[in-house]
Amino acid sequence: MEEIPLKFSCDDITLDVAILLQRFKIDNPWITEKWQAIGVIPTKKNTGKTNEITLISNINNEPIYRHDGFILELVHDELDSYYQNLVSANASIFIVCREEEDDRPKPFLVTLSYDEAAIYMETDETIYTVAIDIQIYQTIERFVLENYKPEKRKKRKLVKGTAGKHYQKMSIYE
Repeated sequence: MEEIPLKFSCDDITLDVAILLQRFKIDNPWITEKWQAIGVIPTKKNTGKTNEITLISNINNEPIYRHDGFILELVHDELDSYYQNLVSANASIFIVCREEEDDRPKPFLVTLSYDEAAIYMETDETIYTVAIDIQIYQTIERFVLENYKPEKRKKRKLVKGTAGKHYQKMSIYE
C-alpha cells in the first residue's frame, strides 16, 4: 500500500484529497436527478486549484466527477470528535456542499469531525457522508492513537443529607 504524503504544521496534519460526486437520474415528475458523494480519496499532491472538476466516468448517463484541490485537516482541538467517529459503527468523512445555480453541489469543506459538520447541518448546507478510505483511516487512527488522551471522568460526590430531596412526597388528592 502506498504511503499517503502528509504535511505537518504545529503537530496538526493535512492530507490532500479529492471528492467523488455522482449524478443519478431519478424517475420522478418533480426531480430529474440526484447527487451523491461516493468517496473521498487521497491524492499525491494538491494542485492548489480548489474544486478543479474532472469527469472520470459516464456510465449509463450517470457521470462521476472528481473534485480536486481539497485538504483534510487533522487538528488537535477535534481529537475527541475524531475518536468518536472512528469508534462508531460507520466511521465517516463529511463533505459540506453548497448548491450552485444549476443545482450542482459545490463542495467547500471536507472534515472528519461530526461536531464541525453539525454546525453546517444547522445552516441548511448539504452534508454528504462517505465511508473513510482505508489509507485515510489508517492515517487518522495513527494521529488519534498518538495524540488523544481522554479526560478522566470525575465522580460526583453526594452532599450529605441531600439524597432524595428532589423527590418530595406529593398527595394526588390535594
